[in-house]
Amino acid sequence: FAIALLVVGVLIGRASVLTHAPTQNKFTTSALKNSGTRPNVDFTEFWEIWNKIQTKFVHRPGDEQKMYKGAIAGMVASLNDPYSVYFTPEIAQQFQEELEGTFFGIGAEIGMKNNRVVIVTPLPDSPAEAAGIRAGDFIVAIDGKETTGFSSEEAAKRIRGHEGTTVTLAIERVNTKSRVDYVITRKKIELKSVTQKILPGDIMLMTVTSFNEQTIPQFNDAIAKVQEKKIKGIIVDLRNDPGGYFEGAIAFASEWLEPNQIVVAERGNGSVQRTEFSSNGLHRLRGIPTTVLINEGSASASEIVAGALQDHKVAKLIGQKSFGKGSVQEYEQLSDGSALKLTVALWFTPLDRSINESGIQPDIVLTEKKSGADDANRGFLKDPLKDQTIQRAVQFLRTGK
Repeated sequence: FAIALLVVGVLIGRASVLTHAPTQNKFTTSALKNSGTRPNVDFTEFWEIWNKIQTKFVHRPGDEQKMYKGAIAGMVASLNDPYSVYFTPEIAQQFQEELEGTFFGIGAEIGMKNNRVVIVTPLPDSPAEAAGIRAGDFIVAIDGKETTGFSSEEAAKRIRGHEGTTVTLAIERVNTKSRVDYVITRKKIELKSVTQKILPGDIMLMTVTSFNEQTIPQFNDAIAKVQEKKIKGIIVDLRNDPGGYFEGAIAFASEWLEPNQIVVAERGNGSVQRTEFSSNGLHRLRGIPTTVLINEGSASASEIVAGALQDHKVAKLIGQKSFGKGSVQEYEQLSDGSALKLTVALWFTPLDRSINESGIQPDIVLTEKKSGADDANRGFLKDPLKDQTIQRAVQFLRTGK
């Protein structure tokens, strides 16, 4: 079946087909042997502990399914990779809903930084944004529960809930040591992936909040408007865009590129060989002067797009260095509704710059003082020309500097 390769905190993907054997219902040594992989491990201790739990634990017997699922989750967690995660059926469903663009929660994309749960970006017009949550905020507790040792998926599970209920986040802001509690009311979050607005001087502001299933149809609508209005310049706002589907990133970047130009490459397991992914589509935006806005909340698919347009010199990047989420996750739905998200490779730009941890450096760097407030308020939703980052982009499109 088709799966996606995911690239952000809780999100990015490349279409692929996997033929893994169905998951065994019970954890047995024979099941491992039949899978084609014989681990060089003696499972005696595992079964000793299993049996001790079932014979001595004060609340025995333990729930075998929960113990089994917990063993799987622990096995994946032992990889010490924040983006490799085992999803229970419930969390797998929530993850899929987020990629489809609708879910219940506070409207914030979360990820991992320095093994801590971090806000990648609050979504526009979300409860998180309204409460004052900012990109780069560390979540140190959720409803009083410390997040030490949490994965981003575990944090997301605790933050989500029924519409109208509240969640309390203890936030530690970058460069401060104080904790502040934010009480946020959950609501239904519906993501509008691509919005467009024509600014004076026939410049289009195109804002992409995430690369989900709605992105390309909405992007095509924006391109039609570019062609209809004979737009002279484009501002692509990828600030606080946490990523999403890999196919969407490829199709998006391709519109500015020549046919068969490299968009992104990947390497796996220390390999020096690159697997390259080339442009496709109709290339309808070639030659139109373009600026791309990025910041520390731009991650994953956003970084792929920004890196490709920068390397091919078809757009100038303005803002702050991006998040640095350049690892490739393979997402596979398993037979019981659970899923495995596993890091299998790292992304590189066409000119072979590593995205992971390094991020993408803009051509025109704006200080946090100039861009930070605008990013938090997502000025494009109000009056874009009051946003200083957008002002700088307009200046560049009009003057070339």
